Amino acid sequence: MNRNLRRRCETIVRTLDQRIGGIPVPFDLNAFLDQLEAERDRPIELVPFSATAPGQLCGIWVSTDRLEVIYHKVATSLLHQDHIILHEIGHMVCDHTGAALSNADQVRSLLLTDAVRGQVDTVLGRGAYTTVEEQEAELVATLILERAARPAPAAPVVAPARPEVTATQRRIETIWGRRPTRPWS
Repeated sequence: MNRNLRRRCETIVRTLDQRIGGIPVPFDLNAFLDQLEAERDRPIELVPFSATAPGQLCGIWVSTDRLEVIYHKVATSLLHQDHIILHEIGHMVCDHTGAALSNADQVRSLLLTDAVRGQVDTVLGRGAYTTVEEQEAELVATLILERAARPAPAAPVVAPARPEVTATQRRIETIWGRRPTRPWS
């Protein structure tokens, strides 16, 4: 894998994490989508579709000036569905333009109504991973899930002090009017 690609995607995910107030840990797709919708100031609609033949698209991202729509394959595991959706979100947060889907006009005509078709800015599909945009979107999806799988930072553990230190601490806290806050005090 290209190190520059990895660094670029790590930066994108780190920045996204900061912009949305933290990728949910443990990962919750609905909470993540709520955060992303608020940050992008437009709704994101998920639309499942059945794709069972090998080589068919797994996911498609359609962007308009008012709405993001992610079509995703349902004939797969829930984890894979999440990954497909995150791949399309990878296109979204990387500001990809739609060049990755050679049959974008055909997809537009199949999926969209006449009223919406003319407003579509971007159509990207997840199928093959040969272009840099596809590799970038795939890596962003993986890094989002990886970041969400990290355990939350543990609170520092403070061991109880020796008994004589604890007694002195209590006397000081009594003089200053503070109540002990440690559970072992």
